[in-house]
Amino acid sequence: VYMQATDHSTTLAGITGNFLLSVSGIALQNFFQPSLQSGTYNVSLVQPNFQSPSPYYGFWGSSLEGVGFVMAGLRFSSTSPDFTLGHLLMGYSEVVASY
Repeated sequence: VYMQATDHSTTLAGITGNFLLSVSGIALQNFFQPSLQSGTYNVSLVQPNFQSPSPYYGFWGSSLEGVGFVMAGLRFSSTSPDFTLGHLLMGYSEVVASY
């Protein structure tokens, strides 16, 4: 996951926050195939915490470690006082596991 943002706060508090990954799995198909569990996971190796004084857009990125899914949504929450989110990107790899 990658993010760009700029801080507009008068105290230059920076940008901090938390990413949560909400995934929809697939039900158990047969005895030999494990299911993908639906749920919300905090899987980011590092959560956003960076300085980015206006007018600059600082860049932050981290890996979302090894969560299988059929559908996924990314939630970002922050208590930073005033910032503009310029760009948010979640990349993924399509991998088919065989058992």
